[in-house]
Amino acid sequence: MTAPGRRPLPAPKVYGAKPSTQSSDSSPVLAGIIAGMGAGVLWALIAYLTHFAFSWGAVGLGALVGLAVRKAAGQGNPSLGITAAALATGALVFGKLLIHLFALQPMIEDEMLGNQEAVNVAYFLDMAHRRAFSPELQAALPEVVWSDSTLLSDSVPRPLRARMLQEALDSARRAPLVERKVVVHRAVSSVVKIIGQQVGFSKVFRAEFDFWDVLFIALAISAAWRIASKSSGTQHAATVEEERAASLAEERRRRQEEVRRARGEPPS
Repeated sequence: MTAPGRRPLPAPKVYGAKPSTQSSDSSPVLAGIIAGMGAGVLWALIAYLTHFAFSWGAVGLGALVGLAVRKAAGQGNPSLGITAAALATGALVFGKLLIHLFALQPMIEDEMLGNQEAVNVAYFLDMAHRRAFSPELQAALPEVVWSDSTLLSDSVPRPLRARMLQEALDSARRAPLVERKVVVHRAVSSVVKIIGQQVGFSKVFRAEFDFWDVLFIALAISAAWRIASKSSGTQHAATVEEERAASLAEERRRRQEEVRRARGEPPS
């Protein structure tokens, strides 16, 4: 309240302070999940197209998750950093899983195509599996040459085995690149199927994480935590200005109350 005819003192104005950018509709967790899934898909797609799994892609994935979480929250803090680190961990596993399912076999096939000895082995396995040797050699071979558990039966005599290897070698040398890709793909698919049946998917997947994978994953989690937990300079300056504005407003209010009490006016 103010006395009749007296104008109230204006509220203080503070320039430079910025309002918080956090939106009531934004969800840091949802933003981190979307960013992590998108980055994981992109990481796997690059590995599929280039036939190379770039380890530094994990660091970029972690950084994107941290940025998405902090931007959705408006400003960073330590608890938000923990959330970003957890989301980055899940996104990294998701990306590695996509690489394992869709990019690993093309990467192995591309590596084999650059090695003539590996191509020779692929032709040998493929021809043994499809009974694609010459009619004379095929007639001399025993009934069981290929099975799900053994690639070549021990019952095959060495002279026949040498002829099998020689025919596979000749076929591999004469074959064009397109045919080599098809044979290598069939051979790798057969070996992958056998390994999956005998070893199991989970063990094979865990075996792919070597020292460098663990190192880059640790760097990615660290990047997500640091980005999401640290406030930017602009946000810090805005917070300081807001606190200063609140302090000035409180000081002005106390002075107004003192003036009213000195004039005998009732408090507002």
